[in-house]
Amino acid sequence: MKTPSALITGASSGIGREISRAFQARGYFVINLDRSPPADLSADKERRVQVDLGETSQVQGALYLFNSGHKPTP
Repeated sequence: MKTPSALITGASSGIGREISRAFQARGYFVINLDRSPPADLSADKERRVQVDLGETSQVQGALYLFNSGHKPTP
């Protein structure tokens, strides 16, 4: 069975971080999009992608990662 994935913005802190944790607790692999890294990255359950949402090329790269199902080891 394929692991479901979720793409979450602002996931290094606050509400975005809690949403990321909630998805991970439900078995999702999470791709976190943020400008800064979370302090408690769980390498086997999530991938962090540093991205500025104001930069189109960075957003396109992050979407490619998500759509391809590519989950490299951080």
